[in-house]
Amino acid sequence: MSRLSGSRVLVFGPVVVKRCPANIYPSSFSGSPIHPVRPVFWNKKTGLAVMPRIFGDRMDSMDALHAGGATSQIREHLAGVNSDMVNVTEAVAVKRERVFADLCGDFGSALRGVCKGAVWPATITIPSGGDCHGDFTLENLIFHRASGVVFSIDSIPSYIETRFMDYIKIRQDLLYGWCNRWGLRFSVESLRRFDCLVRPPVCPDLETMRVLDAMNVLRIAPYAQKNKNNSVQRWVYDALHAALDLRR
Repeated sequence: MSRLSGSRVLVFGPVVVKRCPANIYPSSFSGSPIHPVRPVFWNKKTGLAVMPRIFGDRMDSMDALHAGGATSQIREHLAGVNSDMVNVTEAVAVKRERVFADLCGDFGSALRGVCKGAVWPATITIPSGGDCHGDFTLENLIFHRASGVVFSIDSIPSYIETRFMDYIKIRQDLLYGWCNRWGLRFSVESLRRFDCLVRPPVCPDLETMRVLDAMNVLRIAPYAQKNKNNSVQRWVYDALHAALDLRR
């Protein structure tokens, strides 16, 4: 695996990617990549992968990942944590307050109300170790059929630097349906099955997992507020309720 911070590319498997912009990939790759969520148009001559935000003709992403062997590579990445636990209570509290400071209006008030109705644990500890991609969603993972390599795009800094946070991030898709926010209709069963297959061997208790899920949702809230997209705002509100296990 190689992480190149300048190019924001994380690579799994035997291929080493040289420094390049986030949307340019090795010209040695041939054939068409499989993208879990949106279609990829691959220019063989330049090695340019263009991923338009158009959810048109697409393959069944879960079947494509299983058939191509991508599942095992993703599982191997997420398993790169150790049993030593790190206390992230303060980091979570600071991040939550920073998010709340960026929220305003009815949307912000609604999310604050959801969080006030939840019981936040006094101590939050998670598995340590491993590099963190920071935005480990299905949209940012590409499986290249010809080479059998999974690689990702758009790595960002994480407020907690441990690879376990990559698992928390992909749960955003697998358990809360972020990849279905535009009506893609991936079956809940296929997403949950994928979660069972890639879940790290070391996980904290359910209460801690739900709090981290909630923080993951809250990180999206300022962008949803800025873009004023009703579909995304509704997803944020519903996912926050689900993560904190509240009844409306």
